Amino acid sequence: MLEEDEKALEGILAEAKNETKEARLESSIVAKEFDARFDADLSNVVDQKKERLEAMRQDLINYKLCLD
Repeated sequence: MLEEDEKALEGILAEAKNETKEARLESSIVAKEFDARFDADLSNVVDQKKERLEAMRQDLINYKLCLD
């Protein structure tokens, strides 16, 4: 009886360990996907701001040329 209970508990423990491994793997994959998307979004924002600043700089150069 005790041996059966021990084997059943070992089976449950092994299953829980496998579920934990799977959950960690899924969590790792999701974290990597999030990081990649966040980096891409951040890069897009930086590029947009860079373009805006370059346009503003050109406007200022043109304005200065008009003043001269």
